[in-house]
Amino acid sequence: MLLDVAVIGGGPAGLAAALVLGRSRKRTALFDGGTPRNATAAYIGGFVTQDRIAPASFRHTAHEDLRAYPSVDLHLDTMVDRIERAGAKFRILASGAEYTARRVLLATGMIDEPIPLPGSRELWGTSLFQCPYCHGYEVADRPLAFLAPEPGEAPWVQLLRSWSRDVMLFTNASVEVEPACRVALAEASIPIEERRIIGLARTGRQLTGIVVDGNVTIPRSALFFRPVQRQAPVVAGLALALDDRNYVRVGEDDYETSIRGIHAAGDLMTHYHGALAAAAAGSKAAHSINHGLTVDLVGQGLL
Repeated sequence: MLLDVAVIGGGPAGLAAALVLGRSRKRTALFDGGTPRNATAAYIGGFVTQDRIAPASFRHTAHEDLRAYPSVDLHLDTMVDRIERAGAKFRILASGAEYTARRVLLATGMIDEPIPLPGSRELWGTSLFQCPYCHGYEVADRPLAFLAPEPGEAPWVQLLRSWSRDVMLFTNASVEVEPACRVALAEASIPIEERRIIGLARTGRQLTGIVVDGNVTIPRSALFFRPVQRQAPVVAGLALALDDRNYVRVGEDDYETSIRGIHAAGDLMTHYHGALAAAAAGSKAAHSINHGLTVDLVGQGLL
């Protein structure tokens, strides 16, 4: 079967795009590899009408919405291995099967590299977070920490003051804080801990402290950090044009990548990450895809 659109990725961007395309009566296949980026998080924060919903519940509800549209097929737990040009169309190779699509929308998000600290995997999504807008409210008024990955990121710790007066910057003995930043943090009474982190103290999946050289434990309830990120293999394999932060370059209005007919939406094309923002981008990209595709099909006498 020839697809109008293959949506690669089943997070908020892909789900929102598939909904728009289903309502536009385009033959759409949504491929979801089954390993969501927020799988370990207890909830999604800040999504209007869905605030604090569990990620699995969010996806289940979205799948039920999409099943109401006969032109949308869900391929759950199906990993797309490769995308190839096939004339004016695209060949999608996924879990041993082959599909052909007129357009492709990449909505794979980004892959977060684990923070290089002992015990971090067990705390990711419950006490170790990337986004305070998603998770800051639930740890408000507790002792918070920010781990700076590079000097330019150190001032970011001030943002945590929105949620707690007790915030601290950690450098893990690997980041030299710039003098102007030191002055600003001192004036704001934000301490800087520059010793090497040797462990994370926890009770179950709850962080209780950060252990630094000398076996000193500094009480903290949550640690925020900016992880190193990389594109999903299927995206990297396309050799698309990327910006200087390794996000996929897209057109401002049409979300088209450097390969004509392949579009991208969500976290893989912007540093501004969040479920609601990703869903909005997916919806906007789908509108553009449907418009261009419809014009083409009408011109070919197929609509």
